[in-house]
Amino acid sequence: MTGVDDWRFAARFGEVIGISDGVVAHSNAFSTFDSGEEASLRTNDGEVYTGVKWMCVEFARRFWFVKYGVTFGSVETAADMWAETKSAGKPNGESRGVVPRENGGSTKPRRGDLLIYDRAERDFLGAGHVAVIVEVKEKRIKVAEQNWDNRPWRLERSARYLTLTEEGGTYRITDENPMPDGGEPLGEEVIRGWLRLE
Repeated sequence: MTGVDDWRFAARFGEVIGISDGVVAHSNAFSTFDSGEEASLRTNDGEVYTGVKWMCVEFARRFWFVKYGVTFGSVETAADMWAETKSAGKPNGESRGVVPRENGGSTKPRRGDLLIYDRAERDFLGAGHVAVIVEVKEKRIKVAEQNWDNRPWRLERSARYLTLTEEGGTYRITDENPMPDGGEPLGEEVIRGWLRLE
């Protein structure tokens, strides 16, 4: 069976695959492709670095900058964001705290949180993944993202649904979607939690 990350099914590199809250998501063509090209946003005060085109971290950084006017520092991989992203700053030097919230902990996810996937054995998740939570309902969330399966989003203003469960005052997000490599769903094991801008 051919995985959905196969180049025959993905959008071409740079092609628009979705838009959420005015933030455009682009195809990276292959989840493991690294173009080495830098992306930035032009502002009145100059340019703001957003990351390597069109990786998942670049989309998350650009989303936070467009929506909240802040950006977080460089990280080697998306999985590293969990331990390394402690603050997000504005171009003028002001900063806000970023707090990690464990999957299965007592804090409910909310719109704008960054959902962090840990590293996994599968090639495309060797660096982890980050997605932006754009909607929270009683039993599911919607995420916006780049470089997951690199196909046009199937939902309006978001890429896909994930399951949210609440039990005894704890909240857990589970990814029950078939994987981009054609494999079985990951479940809850690789979702570390969500980063919240304070």
